[in-house]
Amino acid sequence: MTDTLKITFNSQHRIAICRPVGPLTAQHTQQLLDFLLGFEETHLKPFNRLLDLTQVTEISLSSADIRAYALARWEATADLPAFRTAIIAPGSTMTVGLLYASLMEGSKIRVSTFANTSSAVADWLGVPEEIVQSEPAHHK
Repeated sequence: MTDTLKITFNSQHRIAICRPVGPLTAQHTQQLLDFLLGFEETHLKPFNRLLDLTQVTEISLSSADIRAYALARWEATADLPAFRTAIIAPGSTMTVGLLYASLMEGSKIRVSTFANTSSAVADWLGVPEEIVQSEPAHHK
């Protein structure tokens, strides 16, 4: 199976980066949730997040899946310092990003969606532009 959920952590810039490849499913959101919950539990210093959907080929998530994920994130971060999550969501993936952002309004997670990996993403996260640049689709 070539569908993967790539998650890395850049300790220098304190940012967790998720770059899913292929279809994005409820199974992937559960994997991401499990990673973040575990990581947040062991890393006490705040860090930002980047979800880059540029290599997603289709979204296989219902509105209920997105709402459940948002509720879990809302509850898990209630006692954490505020942080930022940038979602790079080109084309039709933008709908998912905007729904998640609207569900997170008022939480400790400040979410912003972007159509591409422009310098605006890096500026908003406070990291160098090369940190947010998407990997080529053929690079695995």
